[in-house]
Amino acid sequence: MAVLLDMVRSLLVIIILAGFLELLLPEGSFRPWVRFAAGLFVLVAILSPLLNLLQGEHDFSLEAWDYRVEAAEQRQVMKQGAALNQQLADTGGQELEEKLNRQIEAVALLIPEVYAVQGEVKLNADGGIERLTLRLSTQPEGAVEPVTVTGRDAEQKALEEAICTRLYTVLESFYGLAPEQIEAVFE
Repeated sequence: MAVLLDMVRSLLVIIILAGFLELLLPEGSFRPWVRFAAGLFVLVAILSPLLNLLQGEHDFSLEAWDYRVEAAEQRQVMKQGAALNQQLADTGGQELEEKLNRQIEAVALLIPEVYAVQGEVKLNADGGIERLTLRLSTQPEGAVEPVTVTGRDAEQKALEEAICTRLYTVLESFYGLAPEQIEAVFE
């Protein structure tokens, strides 16, 4: 009786899957091949239990249809899968941070008064930018530090504010960052 029950269950699953596949496929030359494959599976599902009954010493069963995983083995596989998923997520997050750093540094260098940029991106759990710290230099590399003259600090502060305003506008439009998420440090 158990053999008949297993055979009927297998047939129902195959017929339902074949019908579902046939509904998904468009009219055309591929549909007859799907019907043919489904028919072969139906024949195997019917003949396999019958051959087992007729010749008991030979095993004609299809292991893939009847494969059952023990609970302990399933937990181990799930644990390994979760560890692998976490490893891939960590690697992807690091690569994303590096690429975003390079992109944002390149965008910041497009501002005329900025000569050097070093960025540090901090991502949130969803992969979005949580915080961005930019170290900016308004002096060309190798330039001699200018002598401070009265009023020069106010001029430098105005330049830094103008750079920050442009930088916030550009980063907001490219990356959707709010000014609160960006920290600009001038060196």
